[in-house]
Amino acid sequence: MENLVVDLAKELGLKMETTSIDIVHRLPRRYGTKPNIVKFHAYQDKYAMYQARYKLRKLKNKSYFQGAVNIYINENLTKTKKQLFYGGKKAQGSERMAFRFHQRR
Repeated sequence: MENLVVDLAKELGLKMETTSIDIVHRLPRRYGTKPNIVKFHAYQDKYAMYQARYKLRKLKNKSYFQGAVNIYINENLTKTKKQLFYGGKKAQGSERMAFRFHQRR
């Protein structure tokens, strides 16, 4: 699966090797497609991939990636952090908050 991540990075215009990846595995799901989760050795690689996710809309050959129709790159947040982030998003929508962000430490 590391090769799929590297191929996707190359399609997004990033230079990445399999040595940049610590581990890749699928998350268990009862229904639907099982998402892949990737842990990078360096934060810079993760950040570059995360910034390049907007280029996914322009990909022409998405079916190359295991027949995927849609490909998404998101952070994997815990349930508590998802709720906190959603609360910030909701407050931002009601104009009670100017900015929101998430940073892992």
